[in-house]
Amino acid sequence: MPTFETVEELKQSFADSKQKYREIWVSYDENQHMCALINKNIGWVMYVSDDCEAGLCTRNMEYKGNFDDEIEYVLDNGQEDLYPVRWAIGVTEIYTALATFLESGVLDNSLTWIEDDR
Repeated sequence: MPTFETVEELKQSFADSKQKYREIWVSYDENQHMCALINKNIGWVMYVSDDCEAGLCTRNMEYKGNFDDEIEYVLDNGQEDLYPVRWAIGVTEIYTALATFLESGVLDNSLTWIEDDR
């Protein structure tokens, strides 16, 4: 799975990618991590900390579709997972969330973050 250490590496990855499915990890330090799962031009972001039992995930508060609709994501190890469409945000928002976290260790406050309780 790709793990990026600089915003420039992350930016280049987003510019170069032609993959339908992507799993991206960034770490601010050894205890704080962020993962994005992407399907084409949408995806969701998860924040995890070694100090917390549950992580935080993005939510799309603008989503008006069926509450139970899901999107398929494929992890780098080939595992296929389904997650709620209502979690999905655009790739530009995903990039901004990852870059903000990578630079400063803070969550992008323009996004809605919810404790991961599914």
